[in-house]
Amino acid sequence: LTALRFIPFMRGLKELYCSNKSLTSLPELPDGLERLYCFNNTLTSLPELPDGLKWLDCDNNTLTSLPELPDGLEWLYCSNNTLTSLPELPDGLKELYCSNNPELAIIPELKDSLTYIDIRGTKAAEDDDVKKRLDEFRMKHQEAKVYY
Repeated sequence: LTALRFIPFMRGLKELYCSNKSLTSLPELPDGLERLYCFNNTLTSLPELPDGLKWLDCDNNTLTSLPELPDGLEWLYCSNNTLTSLPELPDGLKELYCSNNPELAIIPELKDSLTYIDIRGTKAAEDDDVKKRLDEFRMKHQEAKVYY
């Protein structure tokens, strides 16, 4: 199995677990999808994400970029890929896991809603300006866990 295909009765799908399947691509995703678990595949890109998506776990793939993130996304897990940058983060994002993306050099504006940030194993984690931004964020949001 290297690809998925949705059939009409799946339009009401809220959660999709398609991890550990050696998938190389995903089809257009159903509009009502709220949680997508597609970790541990060989995906190089993701399709447009549904507006209602709240949870995205795309760890352990070969993604070089992410599509625009939906406004309601609260959890983003994109560690262990080959990302070079991240798109703009949604205002309500709570957790950002993007560690072990060795070429990830650019971190967008950090939203006040974030309670967890992990950028270990990235070029950004070695950048003095990024570290300064993260330290300032941590001072402003002392309850947040920030790792670099």
